[in-house]
Amino acid sequence: MGAPGDASSAPDRARRLLRLYLEQRGTGLQQLAVGLRAPAEEVAGRLNGSDPIDLDWVEKVLAVLGVPPGEFFTRLYGDEPLDGDPSPDLDTPTVKPESESEVLHRDEVEGLVDEARALIRGATRMAEARAKADRESQDEPS
Repeated sequence: MGAPGDASSAPDRARRLLRLYLEQRGTGLQQLAVGLRAPAEEVAGRLNGSDPIDLDWVEKVLAVLGVPPGEFFTRLYGDEPLDGDPSPDLDTPTVKPESESEVLHRDEVEGLVDEARALIRGATRMAEARAKADRESQDEPS
């Protein structure tokens, strides 16, 4: 599994796939929360990544949505992008939800920002070390 901000990590991909199933089935967050017998805030936190998810919770969500676990995990670990209809036998038309593309974009940007911050911290430490070494070499008698 990837790091928390990693857009390609299995938990983040699982969240995106669950949101896609919710959207395509027309199931709202409140409906899902009632089906799970959990507060809507907890369900929202798990779906948006602020709270952790685990296999048991995913399986409960799949049961509420009527998604076969095999179908979900095949999509989760498959190579195909998470757009389109996860189940070809549904009568629901295949559409790419706009909100899904925004979430993917935000995840990607957050990952890039984290990487940029790490690079800046590293470059700053290197510059400080060079400046210190230069000062020390100038202070040494020749």
